Amino acid sequence: MKSKRWDEVKPKSEKQSGCHLEEIFEECYADTVEQAIAKADLPSETFPRSCPYTISATLDSSYLPGSSVADYS
Repeated sequence: MKSKRWDEVKPKSEKQSGCHLEEIFEECYADTVEQAIAKADLPSETFPRSCPYTISATLDSSYLPGSSVADYS
């Protein structure tokens, strides 16, 4: 039996709608989580359902996780 993709398990209400960049960003996050789950043999609950960082923050080369994301909203 083929396992469901990590993002397919996500409730539809949690799936974002919006521009193409947001969709691709969410797909990339889901793919990365899926790979991390498989590689590290961790439960899916280890990871947030959606990326905890904004697109703007991830594209900013001076942004470090743990910093305030308020400036990027």
